[in-house]
Amino acid sequence: MIRYIKSRILLSLNKEQTANIDSKKVKKILVLKYDKIGDMVIATPIFRELKENLPWVKLTVLASNVNKPIIENNPYIDEIFVYSNKWSNLFPTLLKLRKRKFDVCFEFEAGVVSRSILITKIVKPKYVASVFKQHGRYGLSKDKIKLYDFYTNYDISNHRSLNLIDVLNFLNIKAVNTGYDLHLSDDSKRRINNFLKSYDSQSFKIGLNLEGVTFGGRIDNERIRAILEGINQDFEVAFFILAPPWEKDSIEILINEIGIKNIHSTYFDIKDLQTFISNLHLVISVDTSVVHLASAFKIPTVAIYANDKKNFSQWHPNNPNSRVVFSRSEKSSVDFDASEVVIESKEIIADLIQ
Repeated sequence: MIRYIKSRILLSLNKEQTANIDSKKVKKILVLKYDKIGDMVIATPIFRELKENLPWVKLTVLASNVNKPIIENNPYIDEIFVYSNKWSNLFPTLLKLRKRKFDVCFEFEAGVVSRSILITKIVKPKYVASVFKQHGRYGLSKDKIKLYDFYTNYDISNHRSLNLIDVLNFLNIKAVNTGYDLHLSDDSKRRINNFLKSYDSQSFKIGLNLEGVTFGGRIDNERIRAILEGINQDFEVAFFILAPPWEKDSIEILINEIGIKNIHSTYFDIKDLQTFISNLHLVISVDTSVVHLASAFKIPTVAIYANDKKNFSQWHPNNPNSRVVFSRSEKSSVDFDASEVVIESKEIIADLIQ
């Protein structure tokens, strides 16, 4: 009964659909993007394309604490607010946003999410444009729920970033450049340059990310050792484990257990991690935000993905310099053949040092 009542409430909120609006009349835009790091990375073309097509628009982003560092130095964004899971913190922020009187709000949830609906109702923009919903809610099919003014058409074969960019059709904007767009701070560049001075004698720098998120698990020591030893046989390199600061103890134990001299630890925050990745010659990573950060700088990458074709079609590396190794499992990215990673890595290194 409760589910039925909720479904009736959703239907009562349905709106008439609007194909597009006159973008010349748009002065203020709010983007809701308070999810993970990789989600923000693949959304960055939207900010650039908006401002290059509508330079007079004031662009505001509601970001998460986690992904905010990705856009803090972005010249196309005028204002950033931080989302909170606690309504006691979030509600005052939403009231501030409401006072901005936005013309358009972009919402990017893959499904029908109650909190996002409430946020748009509280902020009260003139229009809300959203991506096609992959899932319905409360027994209603996704096609019957039209809570916002505009929805994109969904193409399952498209990369997730292209499905996000399609919201710009609401403003009659056709994106010319769909590449990711990260902007590094001068302070971060100085810190990373100082860090790398100790390793200038090493001819080739490889970043190794061991742990995934969506298809979780860490690469085991046996596979790590096989990858490092396999590459070491033919090339002089410096390996850098890419890990967050809170994993320091476990990473130091791992490095001692592996016992290979040219493997080093790094514990950067997100600001410095993206700068560090931009300085690498090669990234080896399971499917996570590191793959998308490397894609932003077109750093050669060996990306390791779960054997899930639907997920891969939407989240594959948007990088012409990437190669992919698939796990044997659909549910885990870490059940892979280490020799395949070695082969792909050696071919990339050989091409780069020629």
